[in-house]
Amino acid sequence: MNSIVDTLATDSERSRADILLARNEHASTSSSDLVKAWSELSDHTVPEGFELPIRVVPSNISEKMSQLPKSAEEVSEALGPLNTAIFLYGWAERITTLSSNRVRAKQMDSISE
Repeated sequence: MNSIVDTLATDSERSRADILLARNEHASTSSSDLVKAWSELSDHTVPEGFELPIRVVPSNISEKMSQLPKSAEEVSEALGPLNTAIFLYGWAERITTLSSNRVRAKQMDSISE
């Protein structure tokens, strides 16, 4: 994500990424101040209990596949290894995956319907 944000993102997108990950000028910012900064850039109300920075965790999707419905295998075949790790890990862990990859998200929706 950092590489994509640093290469392709608008200034606003870069600011949001810095807040989400507590990187660059937000590296030493407290959690409550990160949430405040996030809310100032958001059009939506920040949900109760929202915590920043987000945690980046390594995924071992091969261990997680058994936790997913059968349709996940078909989704995995269509996505390829990188996108499988990105999207299916969150699905297996029941956590939100943030992505700007609209094509893959729609592809997953159409396969899993």
